[in-house]
Amino acid sequence: MKKILSLGLFLGLILGSIPFTPSVNAKTKSETLAYDKKIEKMEDFKKGKFEKVKVKKTEKGVELELNQEGQGNYITPEIKAPFGATHIGLHW
Repeated sequence: MKKILSLGLFLGLILGSIPFTPSVNAKTKSETLAYDKKIEKMEDFKKGKFEKVKVKKTEKGVELELNQEGQGNYITPEIKAPFGATHIGLHW
């Protein structure tokens, strides 16, 4: 009985130390697509909607500026990727 318990303990330690990661071979291949639309030129901004803000040229490009003290909004035009998308990420 001691030999069986010792063998079980030994096998448990050996098998327990081996990492087991299941793997599956997919029948279809997935592809990640990315589309990066930059709004950085005067004509890009003019397609949007301005609420108490204006776009002005600077030495480094263009920037939005408030018409007066307070808050304002700029709403971009609809951005369409050339393919169907499930996620969108914004960055400034």
